[in-house]
Amino acid sequence: MYTRGGGLGCCETDVPAPGADLEGGLDVEVKLVDTTSWAASRRVGQRVSGAKTIVERGTDRLVGAHLLGHGSDEVIDAFPAAMGGG
Repeated sequence: MYTRGGGLGCCETDVPAPGADLEGGLDVEVKLVDTTSWAASRRVGQRVSGAKTIVERGTDRLVGAHLLGHGSDEVIDAFPAAMGGG
């Protein structure tokens, strides 16, 4: 079994630091969740799974999401709505 993944938006390394000379510097918070112990992962024998969200501090605007695990390539399709894209 191989692990699938999906991502949308930016990575924390893509976000200019606040105060940088680049326009659009964002102050972000990266949240990591290990979902390996969740029932959905255990049910299919997934050994590695998780999620990472990148949220702008102060506005709580979701600017990036990355998923790893069974079905993540389909689940990521729901994130554009959460990011204000429809």
